[in-house]
Amino acid sequence: MKKVAYLIAVVSCLLLALCLVACFGTDEPAPVAQPAAPAVEGQIPATLSLGRDVYFPGDTINLVYMAPVNLPTNAWIGIVPSDVPHGSEEVNDKSDISYQYLKGTTSGIMEFIAPSAPGSYDLRMNESDAGGKELASITFTVQ
Repeated sequence: MKKVAYLIAVVSCLLLALCLVACFGTDEPAPVAQPAAPAVEGQIPATLSLGRDVYFPGDTINLVYMAPVNLPTNAWIGIVPSDVPHGSEEVNDKSDISYQYLKGTTSGIMEFIAPSAPGSYDLRMNESDAGGKELASITFTVQ
């Protein structure tokens, strides 16, 4: 049963990524984040992907995500300046520019608005809003 659920989640994420590429197009491969921590055996790893890696202030950023099952409903993804150290949810929480809760979902698309200040930023997935650790990140630039 776990293998079927895993397969459904993987296929759903791939379909979402294909829809993003079809909607927004790209000549370059989409950047894909690597998990920040090793996945637990049998667990879906946390992944983040973007249709592009450069945005202008105020652009809509469409993030495709896949999250491990059984995360708390207050697991979240947020925009954090890239110079903020990785790993700690508490550090990310103090520095986030905007964020959204996963609300128990394991895959989907989130829309964020690119920050107004040019620079390097990360979208970071965190396992909860009460301490804990960062699960994955992906970097983008605002010009």
